[in-house]
Amino acid sequence: MRILVHSSLDLRDLMIEARSVLEGLGCSLILPDLTRYQHIRDELGRHDEFNDIKHRLARQNAENVAKCDGLVVINPRHRGIDNYIGGNSFFEMSIAFFLHKPIFLTNPIPTGLPFTEEVESFFPVVIGPVRELSSQRWRVYARAAGLR
Repeated sequence: MRILVHSSLDLRDLMIEARSVLEGLGCSLILPDLTRYQHIRDELGRHDEFNDIKHRLARQNAENVAKCDGLVVINPRHRGIDNYIGGNSFFEMSIAFFLHKPIFLTNPIPTGLPFTEEVESFFPVVIGPVRELSSQRWRVYARAAGLR
């Protein structure tokens, strides 16, 4: 089973850790591009170039969702928000929902975000921190979501 892991790039270490854990549980992993490009906009002032990169990455992210069997979003406390889900993760969740792919969160759905209701309507499964997943627990979650 191919699993796409996504989160804020500020949490890239958790995505890399999740890759290791999930591969150890027999999954094939897809990760997004883990490069930060904000300096192109913020330090170099090249907004058009930054937007071109974001455009390319958004298409790559959508293609990654299409290729995966399920999406795991790592959503701990971040930027002062409990259970943080950022714009890119929400984008991927929306595509996964549209493509009927299961969505897993490592923490409960955040409250008070502009898209909290939409996330609730996707019916994501909260699996807890990936580092704490046992093979038995992952199999239960995966089977319940229709993954083999």
